[in-house]
Amino acid sequence: MSRQALSAWRYFAASRPLQVALLAVFLAGWGFHAVRTFEDPVLGGLFRWIGIDFGFFYAHAQVFAHGDLAELYSVDAAAPYRDALAAYANGAGPLPSGPVPFPPIYAWLISPMALLPAPLAFAIWTAVNAVGAIALAWRAASFYTAERRLLAGILVLVSTAVIFSLWFGQPQLILALAFGEAFIALRKGRDLTAGVWLAVVLFKPQYLVLILPVLLWKRRWRALAGFVAGGLAILVASVLVAGPSTFVEYLGTLIDSATASGGTLLTAVAPDVMVNWRALVLRAPLDLPDTVRVAITLILSGLTVAALVVAWRGPWLPTGARFAGQMTLLAIATVLTAWHSHIHGVAMIAVPLAALLASGISRDTLDRAIGLGIRVVVGAAIVGPWLWFAVLDRSHTEANRMVAVALVIGFILLLALLQRRGSEPDAVLATSQVAPA
Repeated sequence: MSRQALSAWRYFAASRPLQVALLAVFLAGWGFHAVRTFEDPVLGGLFRWIGIDFGFFYAHAQVFAHGDLAELYSVDAAAPYRDALAAYANGAGPLPSGPVPFPPIYAWLISPMALLPAPLAFAIWTAVNAVGAIALAWRAASFYTAERRLLAGILVLVSTAVIFSLWFGQPQLILALAFGEAFIALRKGRDLTAGVWLAVVLFKPQYLVLILPVLLWKRRWRALAGFVAGGLAILVASVLVAGPSTFVEYLGTLIDSATASGGTLLTAVAPDVMVNWRALVLRAPLDLPDTVRVAITLILSGLTVAALVVAWRGPWLPTGARFAGQMTLLAIATVLTAWHSHIHGVAMIAVPLAALLASGISRDTLDRAIGLGIRVVVGAAIVGPWLWFAVLDRSHTEANRMVAVALVIGFILLLALLQRRGSEPDAVLATSQVAPA
């Protein structure tokens, strides 16, 4: 980085007015795009594109509120409520339909929404998730010194993963916050607490497919005990509110939605807009049969897990300088290898990534270059999709693919950085570097 660029960066990083202006520019871009989308004659209004996922949740809550527990996971039972939501959407034809693969306790938690008009319920839901976005940004920013916290928080708030979580009406930000709290608890040696936080992520179990084996490998029994306790609490609560047979139906819906619901194994659940290996292989401009593409996806996923194993070799050192990088690598690998992995899942990376970047850049020339490369990739993954989708009004599919490619490049760079540091003694973090409780 040239001296002029470095000086400009330092000036920007120290100027809160410029950072607030940056936030305003980003939010204005997203806001104007939301208005254009809302007014679109085909995809506009609510619940066809804006709030599409919340529309599923609202119909799910309606089924629960009307006492149809045996039909809670029936697409046909939710269809009348989905049809009623079409009154708030533009375009012709019914809204898309599909199951809600969350445990029954989720339906119980959101059932008060069924008492409200759908637009008001979505507004309240968005406000709650906006609080979650701010909490996630605050958690990520807490690793930085006071003068850098605002900028760190802004970069989380304006990221595509966070904005799309709000846009679709996803609960992903709450899960990302829980994952971040688990990371912080592990750094502090509070394994039992970390496990309980990880149990919250059970609402989307695909984001646990790698961290649980790592905890088992590293014999973190207290963390696993906390996870089991939290998981049992979700199970018992679900059975109490809906009955054991409905919980069994949920398990079937979960498996079906992650595999072949709405298509073949390769094309289920709109993989073209995902941010994982499945999406990248599916969209590759090659004339390959689906079976070959599935095989390539599995091979790339296997190589990703193998690289993760290499990076996690050695003793468990949560206070070590490498731990934030290891957890960031694990979160990236999870998003890339999970079969059902949409853009909002990238929010899971926010807290460990912030801890990694807050640790500074090494004085070693090659380490410094890799560290700068990681920061450039992070910046590109935030600015690129925003320019493409929100400002230029181009396809969100390509915007999501930008994020997926950034994840792959970031994974490779971070793996290289961890491997270079793997032969060095793992420095212990100062107390001031550990985020507050």
